[in-house]
Amino acid sequence: MRALLSLVGGFALFAGHDPLGWGWIGLVALVPLLLLARDCAGDARPARAGFGWGTLAGFAGFLPLLWWIQYVELVALPLLPLTQAPFVGAFVAVVARWGDRAGRGVVAVALWVALEWVRSQFPFDSGFPWGLLGYTQATGGPLLEAARTVGVFGVSALLAATAVALEAALHRGARAWGALAAARPQRLQPLPQGEAVGRAITAPLGLVLGLVALGILLQGEPPEPTGETLDIAAVQGFDDVSGPRGERSSAQVIAESYEDATIALAEGPDGPPELTVWPESAQQAAALSDDPGAAPLRASLERSLDALEGRPLVTGMREDGPTDDTFYNTLRSFDEGQPQQRYVKRDLVPFGEFIPYRPLFEWYPALDRVGSDAIPGDEPGVFDIRGTPVGGVICFEAIYPATVRDTVDAGAQVLITATNNSIFGPTAASDQHIATSQLRAVETGRWVVHAALTGRSALIAPDGTVHERTGLFTQDLIRADVPLVEGTTVAGRIGELVAWVAAAASTGAVGWLALEALRRRTGSGPSP
Repeated sequence: MRALLSLVGGFALFAGHDPLGWGWIGLVALVPLLLLARDCAGDARPARAGFGWGTLAGFAGFLPLLWWIQYVELVALPLLPLTQAPFVGAFVAVVARWGDRAGRGVVAVALWVALEWVRSQFPFDSGFPWGLLGYTQATGGPLLEAARTVGVFGVSALLAATAVALEAALHRGARAWGALAAARPQRLQPLPQGEAVGRAITAPLGLVLGLVALGILLQGEPPEPTGETLDIAAVQGFDDVSGPRGERSSAQVIAESYEDATIALAEGPDGPPELTVWPESAQQAAALSDDPGAAPLRASLERSLDALEGRPLVTGMREDGPTDDTFYNTLRSFDEGQPQQRYVKRDLVPFGEFIPYRPLFEWYPALDRVGSDAIPGDEPGVFDIRGTPVGGVICFEAIYPATVRDTVDAGAQVLITATNNSIFGPTAASDQHIATSQLRAVETGRWVVHAALTGRSALIAPDGTVHERTGLFTQDLIRADVPLVEGTTVAGRIGELVAWVAAAASTGAVGWLALEALRRRTGSGPSP
């Protein structure tokens, strides 16, 4: 039974995200884990049992969710899920140890949100908050726009509370049915079992409806646009990561593909846009050097800038670091054909852009492909595009609410997510990534231009709606007069308050359990 609950629980955590995208399942995803915790509560060591079975559930959920890691290296596939699964194990362990004490539901909700927040900070330099429960709502759940008020962690809290109420209804209903079934031999008349079970589950099911209604009421309205727009074109120019290169380097192949697409854009009926966006890895910083070996890159960039008639361009670039084994992942802006501002990526991808605790993993051959480590920046990226502040984040930075919120606080009136997901092949990684940009759009009240090297690119409105979405590995273009926004959402003002409150409540609950265990061990008095 526990193995089944673990596997079903893991599947539920996965299924709310792409490729399945069952957004509604976010409302019930924690039910199997709560049932698992209730079953483990009867053990002599409930925390140990809960942690083991909960970790299995976590691995069963994160393995298919992060399946795209296999495109980095198949043998590296278990590493990232294994770092995330213990957080699910800790959730089941503590809820199992809490047992039937008063406040079980509050503890469960606070603990789930707190653990999501903790894994957003740990075990890596910037954590890895991929697959948060709140992201399930981007794929069709009813509570997406609640993120405008309470942020993604608040949406996770609403979903967790709904699951707690549903699990309580199941538990109460089963207990009422069992009690009536046990009493039936002593009765002469058939028992009104349905009525009795109905009375038992009315309150928790009413709470479910109340929570969903609360989530809808919390949606509020996005900030009003300023009335001004910016004509932005996101170029998706590279369509083949495995095609013939001849004597050309991969960087030159990519650069020339973006040159061709940009010239076609500029020569189109609408002419060059006010801002052209190239994604992460579209160019190399060598194109800005005098190195003779970089002449083809330099010439390609110059032809692109000439085609744009001097209008601004923002492009992703990889730049050399201070040592041979380091680099910077950057965005660069150009105006009148000249380089202007530079943004250095702050939140780096573990096992992709750097190897955390590298000495511990030197034995792992798959990680030889990550031969150098990126150096993080420390300032938000806001580009002055002829008087319009445009915010930029790079790739997986879109999964960090605080990073994007910092960019908005620095003045950004529209957001760009520049990414390169080509290494992950035809997997759900690109769609999962767009889901994070949808949450950031709702949280900040900003339009988001999600620009990808090989797809998928997207234009996302402040209500989380995807207005345009390109295909994978196709040359394509997104262009629109994007409304500018200055105002701040409630979520932008409160930041991660929901997560902090959850962390404080969880710390108190764990401390209570620890104090109780200490008193039992020392015999210093009755349990609290």
